[in-house]
Amino acid sequence: DQTQGNWNGIVGRIELVSTAAIWADDIRVYPDIHKRSARVEVELKSLRKSADAVTLTLRAHSFNSPVKHVVEPVTLSLKIRDGRALAVGILEMGDQMQVWDEFSPALYMLETQIESKYGTEFEHLSFGMREFVVDGNRFLVNGRETFLRGTVENCLFPQTGYPPMDTQAWERIFRICRSYGLNHMRFHSWCPPKAAFE
Repeated sequence: DQTQGNWNGIVGRIELVSTAAIWADDIRVYPDIHKRSARVEVELKSLRKSADAVTLTLRAHSFNSPVKHVVEPVTLSLKIRDGRALAVGILEMGDQMQVWDEFSPALYMLETQIESKYGTEFEHLSFGMREFVVDGNRFLVNGRETFLRGTVENCLFPQTGYPPMDTQAWERIFRICRSYGLNHMRFHSWCPPKAAFE
């Protein structure tokens, strides 16, 4: 922790955002490469305690690979009671499903659209279709043995005193790690800014 600037206040972007009275408080995606589907769980919250009708539409498409794949949308109708609801939808990925691994990191962009009498809200989240399992003393990604070769990132940025806030700088960091044969980074006691995940 001595290397971090986490005692020096806020670095990067901070904002207050006004949303509709019903919003997605949490979105989780559980890929299943064997069933060629992704289970999407959306925790909805509301400022109102009344039972309000909501239409939730889930859309997904590939976005970082040369093969374009648009997944059939799923629309759910539900009621929010006591200020909350859990919506569960299954995205059928079909025969064009692209799997993610370190050599072919195909990703999908999930869009959730929440419609109610209070307005429409959109959220976006990227995810990969992959399976990560332990088999005895081995890790398998999509059935292939994988060795985790990584580094620990202690938030060492001596020239600025804080991590970069732009995607270009993080792409450079990841390229350097890849050039040494690494396939992951562990961020010790801190979380990098959003730009590192884009």
